[in-house]
Amino acid sequence: MNPPPRTPVDRVVILVCTYRRPEGLKRLLESLAEHQTRLSFDVVVVDNDPATSGRHVTEASELPVKYLVEERPGIAAARNRTLQEIRRDHDAVVFVDDDEFVEEGWLDAHVEALDAWDADVVTGPVISLLPEDAPRWVRRGGFIQRSPRATGTSLSSAKTSNTIVRGGWLGPSSDIVFDEAFSRSGGSDTDLFWRLRRLGATIVWSADAVVSEPVPRSRTTARWIVRRDFRGGVVMGRIMLRDSPRSVVLAKGVARTLAGAVRTVLGTIVHLGPRASDVKVLLFGSGVVSACFGVLTDEYGRGPDVGALGGAA
Repeated sequence: MNPPPRTPVDRVVILVCTYRRPEGLKRLLESLAEHQTRLSFDVVVVDNDPATSGRHVTEASELPVKYLVEERPGIAAARNRTLQEIRRDHDAVVFVDDDEFVEEGWLDAHVEALDAWDADVVTGPVISLLPEDAPRWVRRGGFIQRSPRATGTSLSSAKTSNTIVRGGWLGPSSDIVFDEAFSRSGGSDTDLFWRLRRLGATIVWSADAVVSEPVPRSRTTARWIVRRDFRGGVVMGRIMLRDSPRSVVLAKGVARTLAGAVRTVLGTIVHLGPRASDVKVLLFGSGVVSACFGVLTDEYGRGPDVGALGGAA
């Protein structure tokens, strides 16, 4: 696929996947309805719940939301259904999660960064709003909050939590879709943007395109944090195995695991407690190693704790 031409952005489509999060979806749609922007935008919500738990929220919204149901379970299936709603008159596509709400200047900041950095994809920060009773070690170690970056920082991939993509890369003129092999494990967004980058898309960061995310208490446990970071390594290991021999990926994973183990021990001693920046290296590396042996994760299964694990569908 040849990179599409970079044309001015005037009209965008905002794509949202949801699964049994009516309160979060309501908060997101309210923030979009109040959002001040020079741009025209359409909103599409794809509900991965056959019971249509999000329907009443979209019908009550001040926005003219297009609501659809994707009954096939899995976050990649829901994401692919949203791609079918991209029209040729949409100059850009915006992804945002159903447990987030947008901040002032969000959409214009995305488009300004596209132009300022001559980029194809721009992704921005998700500010995690911790509950008052979040454990002290979580706050002190920075285990939930994402690391800040400077605007214009070049990236190798992105996620659908807060990202804009120029028109032409996705939609009716493109055959690029989310890989449904990642539906239950998660990571189909990382994989898609990784592939876009390999096709020539430039991906940059905008510190001004901000969304916020209230964090439920269930996501401040050691179990959830370990599973999240380990899963990220498994996903990246699967992606790396497409392009590199297993021995090379395994060596990189082992090296990262060992480095993470040393950093975690020393960092915990020096700082009198664990730090996310150290532990994540250890867990991510362990995930890469595990992927080399065929280990998969089930982040988006439909068990009783699916809501606690996060993700839209």
